[in-house]
Amino acid sequence: MDSHAVVGFTHGLIQLFDGHSALVSTLRGVGMNLLDVVPPLRRKFATHLVFGV
Repeated sequence: MDSHAVVGFTHGLIQLFDGHSALVSTLRGVGMNLLDVVPPLRRKFATHLVFGV
C-alpha cells in the first residue's frame, strides 16, 4: 500500500516538473516560492517527504 503512494507521488512530481505549459510553469514557480518564504509550509512539506506521503 505505501509503495503505491510513493510511486504515485513521485510520478506526480515528474509530471509537475516536466510540464512545459506556461500556466503549469507559473503555478510551479509560485509553489516553489511559497515553500521558500513560508518556513512552516516548507517544514510540513519536508516532513511528508521524510516520513511518508
